Amino acid sequence: MSSAIDRIKGQFLVRRILQGILKTGRLATAYLFAGPEHTGKKFAGFQFGKAINCERGGCEECQTCIQIEKGIHPDVRLITLEPDKKEISIELMRDVQKEAFLKPCLARFKVYIIEEAHTLSEEASNSLLKILEEPPEHTIFILTTSSPQGIFPTVASRCQKVRFVGTTTEDSEDLAKRENEILQFMGPEGIESFRNLRDMAGSRNDSIKIIDAFLIWYRDVLLLKEGAADGIFLKQMRENLQECANKYCAEFLIQMLKRILDARYQLANYVNPVLVMESLLVDLNHLKAQGI
Repeated sequence: MSSAIDRIKGQFLVRRILQGILKTGRLATAYLFAGPEHTGKKFAGFQFGKAINCERGGCEECQTCIQIEKGIHPDVRLITLEPDKKEISIELMRDVQKEAFLKPCLARFKVYIIEEAHTLSEEASNSLLKILEEPPEHTIFILTTSSPQGIFPTVASRCQKVRFVGTTTEDSEDLAKRENEILQFMGPEGIESFRNLRDMAGSRNDSIKIIDAFLIWYRDVLLLKEGAADGIFLKQMRENLQECANKYCAEFLIQMLKRILDARYQLANYVNPVLVMESLLVDLNHLKAQGI
């Protein structure tokens, strides 16, 4: 039987992160689901809402899961832009602020999914911040955004970040052109190729392309490690990917992917691309040395 989290498609690392959170039972007050448009962030928010409220971890069959699926569960609510509005209003967030401190009607947790949270007005952001500064125990916020730089820093800093990625045909064609350079970094000569890759990443766009290449590489390595070879993207490089998968454990690979996603997030927030890449490449080589 497929669980609620298993239905989140095309986001292997997101599934692993959310499954890890559920396994430990250590839930944060707020999560920030950030990534490109059309990558399933809102859907993932509802699936996570099922998983934390269902007695069977998101069975998709019980009354709780069915009500959340239909959008009629009293404790799981979507906050989104009203028609013809450019911002999520303070009035809407004031209602949320009042409700958030009330006990759930039926579920273990109240869940508020704030879609495209970068559209919160300044007043609405401040209202949300007040809740997050002294959060109620039984309420969880899931903010989704395709523009993380638009989230108030004070709000974003109080959220556990979950990065969503998207792969386009253009990305894959560009990756094919760069395979030799990426492979050199992943192999034993990695430290010698540091300068070349840093120089390749002189602009923000080049940095994003290289980081996306790293994401694809380590995603494929993790898929091989987990026995899901059918899902790999770099099929022509499977031998190299398998060599990497044999060297590292799954948890180490997840740490690598998290660090790469952090760099992607920094670029989205307009941090200097050269500094981002230099820091990333140093950290990746450091993690590689520790992960063997």
